[in-house]
Amino acid sequence: MEKDKVGQELTKDEIEKALRDLEDIDIDTIGGTVEGEYKGFGYIIDEENKVEVGEKIKGEKPIGQVVLRTTDEVALEVKLQVIAETKDSSTIEAIEAIDKEKVIPIDDETNGETSQMFKVEDNGKFTFRIKASNRKKCKNHK
Repeated sequence: MEKDKVGQELTKDEIEKALRDLEDIDIDTIGGTVEGEYKGFGYIIDEENKVEVGEKIKGEKPIGQVVLRTTDEVALEVKLQVIAETKDSSTIEAIEAIDKEKVIPIDDETNGETSQMFKVEDNGKFTFRIKASNRKKCKNHK
């Protein structure tokens, strides 16, 4: 575990707070890991607070949008579709929910490389991440 200047162990929350103070940093917390991009380099901080920094990431970030697909006024299950695309020669590798306990991917005929349907059963703001083959990522909210 990392320690601060006076030898106290740092918690994951303290590390995240320090990261958020950096300008232009991308941070995603999924389970016990923190991952993102800073100054063109991808990084991962695992459950034991070990940091792995990857090679420089090149290319454009993917883009995406989240579309409400439920048509019932009183719906027990709300469906959201995440649609992704790239502007360069990279391809979409993954479309995933950051809030995995609140948002569940579902099988749907519209699912494919650039589209994924999800269901939500509670109100809130939901964050989705799109990963491209060039290792660039983007986040969308609904």
